This record gives sequence, structure tokens and C-alpha cells, in this order.
Amino acid sequence: MVGHLPTHEQQTTEWIKAKWPEMSVTASYEITREWCEFERTNTTALNAYV
Repeated sequence: MVGHLPTHEQQTTEWIKAKWPEMSVTASYEITREWCEFERTNTTALNAYV
């Protein structure tokens, strides 16, 4: 994720929060800066579960 801004992920997170303010949203860019998709997905899924 070097030099990469998570713009689409940020926009999607804000859209979900605006549409469903009562929902908790977990975005992978907020959890880990790991660039590998499996690691980011796994860490975010575990964070959302906890």
C-alpha cells in the first residue's frame, strides 16, 4: 500500500455510514496498512467480529 491512498474505501465507508448510521463499519485501511489482500481481509474480519 506504499503510495496508495484508500480513496474508494474511504468513500464507500462514508456512504455506508450516511445511509445506515446505526451500523458499525470496519474498513481495512483503518485496521492495517498491510498491502496483501488476504492479510487485510483476515485482520478486518476478525476486528469486525470482536
